Amino acid sequence: SNSETFQGAKITQPQAYLIKPFDENELKFAIEMAFFGYESNLELKKSEEHYRILAENAQDMIFIINKDLMVDYVNQSSLKYLKLNREEIIGKPVQDIFTNQDFDGQIRSLQNVFNTGNPMRVKSPFIFPDCKVWLDTRLKPLMNNEGKIYAVMGISREITENNIQEKEKIEKVI
Repeated sequence: SNSETFQGAKITQPQAYLIKPFDENELKFAIEMAFFGYESNLELKKSEEHYRILAENAQDMIFIINKDLMVDYVNQSSLKYLKLNREEIIGKPVQDIFTNQDFDGQIRSLQNVFNTGNPMRVKSPFIFPDCKVWLDTRLKPLMNNEGKIYAVMGISREITENNIQEKEKIEKVI
């Protein structure tokens, strides 16, 4: 039956589906739409690959935390600082990964972005397994198609050396 055929077609995700009998215009339209869909999908995959390469090769730490405060993504630079592999981080609560942190400030910053929808910039110390550094972190809400925030993306830059130089300048003035 047509219903069973349609259900089968949904599973295979074809670009178009025609029910017999069909006329020439329907066939032409279905073929054109299939090519358009295929080309659009290729462009999307290419764009996603470019962004993935960019994020993975960035020197800054890039991460995504969802509304449940679970880690959805970390880039290679983050993994290097954390001394962990991706499987040990993705899907885990933030508190379980950063056990030696004072989380009140970080959680407040994330919740602020989730609640207000406004981006935020925070400078704070951060303890990694083998070092303590100062980070300049920019937090930005990520929204779904309905405009609802589903996660926060953070980009952190290590600024320890900058902080030391600023303190030295202040001490010279005093």
